[in-house]
Amino acid sequence: MNRWIVLIAFVFLLQLEFTAVIEAGTTLPQSDEAGDIDIAQTVRSLRKIKTHGLDTMVPIAAKPLLTTLKRQLRNLISRTLDSYGNRPGNLDAVQTVLLQELQKQGIALEKSEVMVVDNNQIDNDYTYGDIRQIKVEKLAHHPGLVAATTTIGVCCGHDTSFYAFRKSGRHWELVIAQEADNYDEVSGAQGSFRYAVSPPSGTGRFFW
Repeated sequence: MNRWIVLIAFVFLLQLEFTAVIEAGTTLPQSDEAGDIDIAQTVRSLRKIKTHGLDTMVPIAAKPLLTTLKRQLRNLISRTLDSYGNRPGNLDAVQTVLLQELQKQGIALEKSEVMVVDNNQIDNDYTYGDIRQIKVEKLAHHPGLVAATTTIGVCCGHDTSFYAFRKSGRHWELVIAQEADNYDEVSGAQGSFRYAVSPPSGTGRFFW
């Protein structure tokens, strides 16, 4: 019995190390799940879900839709990087195209943020479906990597997801994905998410 416990613990530690350290040449599979679904359709479905403004429980119907929205935004970033991320200079073009695409789908824009605003500001209900921000930026010491964060709203707060893409030829491959999905209470959201990436080692490994 003790041998099995030690073995399980060892496997768990290996899994933790894999999520924290990325070896040069290692890629994570990039799922096409929800990639071709209209983002605005998901937002509209979420905006049918209301809860009291102080209710910390996530409605059951909202859970899969929140995950779908995150994956759609992630896939939109991936496709935009493939189309515009190979241009010289900064990532302003990528950021602009992302916001324009969401605007085409009827999602209102405000500066660098993507907002879906509830016009009724006087009741105590919270309506799901707001997208707070999409941000794409270069990583210091890693010219071949790009970091992206998406922030969506939940009752009493927000939820940020982190993705890192690595340039491979003319394509950008997803190598890190950090999401909080399928949580029962809003405390499970990544509401105060921050990230940092270490300089690469001699073998190309890095921590984040």
